[in-house]
Amino acid sequence: MGISQKSGRAARRLALDSELRLRAFYVSAFADNIRDSRPREANSRSPKSFPYPSTVVRYTALVSGVFYGIVHRRSLQKAHDEDRLSHAIHDREALIEQAKDAWQKKQEGDKGGVVTDPEDPRFDIEKLIAKWESESK
Repeated sequence: MGISQKSGRAARRLALDSELRLRAFYVSAFADNIRDSRPREANSRSPKSFPYPSTVVRYTALVSGVFYGIVHRRSLQKAHDEDRLSHAIHDREALIEQAKDAWQKKQEGDKGGVVTDPEDPRFDIEKLIAKWESESK
């Protein structure tokens, strides 16, 4: 027998051995699943009745993270809503101030003696034309 025949047999034997081990692993895992899926008596306690600690820690962290996210989102939304409200109030105050200034200027303009409303009995077209001429110069 040559070296290549020995190495070929050894490789086949190794492949067969690893395949058998893999099959044995799957069979034992399947048997464990069947054994775990059988109904148990109410009084029986098995060592697998409690979840693994890592699973408990994982789900606790997940629930805690979701809860923290909800609380944090609410606090950010509340701060944003308060900020929008304060900006809206400030904008309204600025508009009111502008309206007061415009009204004040309008009232001061009326003291010049020229009435621009043609429905007013004090309306004088000659004074209005004279005022427009003086403004245009």
